Amino acid sequence: MKIKSLLISFVLICVSYIGVSNAQEFSNELNQILGTWQTEKEIEGNKAHYVMEIKKDSTFKFWLKGAEDKVTYMYAEGKIKISKSGPFKMLKLYDLMAGQKEDKDTLEKTNFERNYVFQTGYKKMFLAANFDADRENEAPEVMLYKKIK
Repeated sequence: MKIKSLLISFVLICVSYIGVSNAQEFSNELNQILGTWQTEKEIEGNKAHYVMEIKKDSTFKFWLKGAEDKVTYMYAEGKIKISKSGPFKMLKLYDLMAGQKEDKDTLEKTNFERNYVFQTGYKKMFLAANFDADRENEAPEVMLYKKIK
């Protein structure tokens, strides 16, 4: 009977440790990507900036802006979730609201999510985009974001 109690205690301690370790790992990964990130892209012959702000409360904001005129052509906000799939770090964007400008009254809830494989380095974040689903006019690509704030 005593051995059974010890075994149950050991299993509970291990499960608790794994839960704490995963929470700490999530927190460390989130801390690595906090801040404002930007990449430059060409869309239909025009240069554009993708700007993404990631916050401590696991939310994000995204702007698609003209590189020259700085006009916001698309805005989105939502929640993020970080997980691991084997050796890969995954970033999931979900509960998305989107519109042409950053105005809560005009944002519309979307029914899609985005999943990225990501890797961070010194003030750089690589996102593997559009590998999770086929999307019309959006080929799979790897984007390099640079931390700007």
